[in-house]
Amino acid sequence: MPPSIPPSRPTPREASNLSGPRDRPAASTSRPEGRSRGTRRLRDAIAPILALVSLAAAFHFSGLAPWVADSVPEAEVLDPALERAVERAIRAAERDGVELRVTSGLRSASEQDELWRAALDEHGSTVEASRWVLPPELSAHVQGLAVDVGPHEGAAWLGEHGARWGLCQVFANEPWHFERLTSKNGTCPALLPDASVLLDEDAR
Repeated sequence: MPPSIPPSRPTPREASNLSGPRDRPAASTSRPEGRSRGTRRLRDAIAPILALVSLAAAFHFSGLAPWVADSVPEAEVLDPALERAVERAIRAAERDGVELRVTSGLRSASEQDELWRAALDEHGSTVEASRWVLPPELSAHVQGLAVDVGPHEGAAWLGEHGARWGLCQVFANEPWHFERLTSKNGTCPALLPDASVLLDEDAR
């Protein structure tokens, strides 16, 4: 006689299982708190760098940046009033039988810088070099406000008669260097001993 085994009772399913697979919870659209905090830190770190880049760009394109080589005020042409005065002086010198010509006028900042560096090499110090050549930022040639003339007789003639056109010798050691420093038939200012007096004290 087979052993008496109680009939097995089926285990009832949960009600949710009867209606099909459970719905998955909706994915969260919010970022993890750690990632948001890291993004904010990165943004805060980059902001000052972007501000510095913007400031540097503004300085660069304004021409005020100290690292911009062409930041030195540089004329494109010789000052028109100076040019007219020199032309009239040349014609007057010719009538007096004196040769007068311009040997150097407008210079670019790079040309003046080459002259300045050569003078530094030759004279060995800023003060001695500046007695004969000025750096670009101080040169009237770069600003289109000065001419050098020759030959010696012509320079001497202009030193005597130049004030008729407002032309004046500037430095006692440079009888060839003239700038328009007074009105027609005016009085030229006293000669400076040499160009080194124009150097800033910190540059000496």
